[in-house]
Amino acid sequence: IDKSIELSKNSSINAFVIDLKESNGVMFNSTNELAKQIGVVKSYYNLAEVIQKCHDNNILVIGRIVTFKDPDLAKQLPDYSIRDASGNQLYFKNEGKNAFANPYDTRVWDYNIDLALEAVQAGIDEIQFDYVRFPTGGTTSGEKPYFGDEGATPTKSEVINRFLQTARIRIQDEYGVPVNADVFGIILSSESDGKSLGQVWATVGLTGVDALCPMLYPSHYALNTVLNGKNFPKPDLSPYDVMYNSLIMGKAAASVEGYSVVRPYLQAFTASYIGEGNYMTYGYDQINAQIKAVYDAGYKEWILWNPAAKYPAGAYDGA
Repeated sequence: IDKSIELSKNSSINAFVIDLKESNGVMFNSTNELAKQIGVVKSYYNLAEVIQKCHDNNILVIGRIVTFKDPDLAKQLPDYSIRDASGNQLYFKNEGKNAFANPYDTRVWDYNIDLALEAVQAGIDEIQFDYVRFPTGGTTSGEKPYFGDEGATPTKSEVINRFLQTARIRIQDEYGVPVNADVFGIILSSESDGKSLGQVWATVGLTGVDALCPMLYPSHYALNTVLNGKNFPKPDLSPYDVMYNSLIMGKAAASVEGYSVVRPYLQAFTASYIGEGNYMTYGYDQINAQIKAVYDAGYKEWILWNPAAKYPAGAYDGA
């Protein structure tokens, strides 16, 4: 955190995202009863102390909560998880072959919102819900999830929107602490993917949450992806153009009155795993190219992500 503070003093960075809850547990010194019951409180840091240290250095603190990707909750309390029509717990191939908390279950909503409210009491500046989606890929058993009878059950996107509306009412409206949501970048260019995930770009930004944070990492797009009518044979090699055209594709929906602020996540890591020739090293220039694309697309905010939290020194101004 000291290195990050030093970086902020020499750049335009004015906020840090810290993990309150990850898919493997609650990171801070939480007293939440359900979290303690299922044994997931890690207490890696004292939340109030971290917030105070950041505030002393004029840094806003955004608390990130991984919401529905919660294998520990699903394991300890199977009735909180997604199941098939026979009531059997399901495990998802693309989610580490783990069970997934059920976004239709309002007990799961309450658990995550209560953790957010605990952070609000500790002085957090914003709450960011991540994994506000349904699992991707098929199940290990081949059985399909059952959420209720077709036609009598809300759609996936209606459920995610309702969760965000509820969180907004209980946190943002009640305490004045902004609520943000992370969403997949693909939903700006593919409505069908959005419906499958429960994140429909045209409506998720009308839930009243303060900001949406689409994860528009160039490396996450498939080879030969078409964005805004332009083909990108190797998207990772075009950080500015991929970022700019992705944002432009979502511009019309995001321009509707009342839509959330758009604050995209930018790639600050090197994706060597996508294969030689398909990636390049992401340093200061590649990061700033994405920031410039954000500004050129008409937006003002952004977040950098590196899984190791290692960022090259620089001004980060997109110039």
